Amino acid sequence: MRTKFRRGFTLVELLVVIAIIGVLVGLLLPAVQAAREAARRMSCSNNLKQLGLAMHNFADVHKTFPARKVADSPYGAATWAVTILPFLEQSNGYNLWDLRKGYSDQDDTSTISPTEQTDAARQVRVPAYTCPSRRDGSQLSIMETGQGGILGTGGQQARFHKPGSVGDYAGNVGTFGAPNSNGDIQGIWWSTSANGVLVRGTQRPGGSGTDPVQSQVTFGSITDGTSNTFLIGEKHVPQVGLYHVNYGDSSIYNGYWIPYSGRLAGFEDPIALGPNDVSLSSSAGIYADSIQARRFGSWHPGVCGFVLCDGSVHHISNSLDGTTLERLAKRSDGLVVQLPE
Repeated sequence: MRTKFRRGFTLVELLVVIAIIGVLVGLLLPAVQAAREAARRMSCSNNLKQLGLAMHNFADVHKTFPARKVADSPYGAATWAVTILPFLEQSNGYNLWDLRKGYSDQDDTSTISPTEQTDAARQVRVPAYTCPSRRDGSQLSIMETGQGGILGTGGQQARFHKPGSVGDYAGNVGTFGAPNSNGDIQGIWWSTSANGVLVRGTQRPGGSGTDPVQSQVTFGSITDGTSNTFLIGEKHVPQVGLYHVNYGDSSIYNGYWIPYSGRLAGFEDPIALGPNDVSLSSSAGIYADSIQARRFGSWHPGVCGFVLCDGSVHHISNSLDGTTLERLAKRSDGLVVQLPE
């Protein structure tokens, strides 16, 4: 009787199979990564949609949009991200805040002053405030000193910014401006006359210096049309600057410096090209000036997400020209442009 031998794989055949598997993995991996990014981008769009709806509900109740921050405190008054908490089903978190207190008002990092917010207030976590392409929001901002010149607030005392919940979205403050030869600051991005939507508020009529301010921006004042004006967009935070106050990534609740919760768009402030689009000071290792921290930008490939004042969400090319950006950032310049897709 003839004995039958079972033939096994030869070394060559095994190597061929391994090579085929490697090719298949190489072909499938980009598709899997693209699918995951598409899911993250959809989640980000949902976040923007929620923020837009919360802004609308706030405006329906208060008859104005939220002010960029609630008081003219040098210690970082609460931002719009605090005032819309009740409209994001976060009333418990909102109730932890005392809007007459600063975010962080002292250099002493070991105690909490009675005139500043509690850690519980600073660390209220809202899933809708973070983009999953960048982070999950579980880590707090890093406690470090913000220097006046770096933060674009020359002359103010350097202060520690205590840890708080971060955010990846910023309000549309408008476009950059500079005082003219007469010292007129009409339209300046940090003034009450800024030409965006979530801008610095004015003191309430008859109020004292500690009373929260109110915005003067209403739906009626957006004369360029709510479908042609930015409301909120993704803010540029480079990989190297995550959670660092000097890169514009302090807590989204911290009103000490505008870029923590507000950004500009236009010729001087184009959309960032990606997470590595950054200009660093070679000596200090932080932003050489505030320009790099004023821009919108995302970690999605090639686009940045915005919700417009009509509540619609759009992903706009990072290479959008400065003229169109300025028209979309200004709420009432009379120069309307069609939103590119």
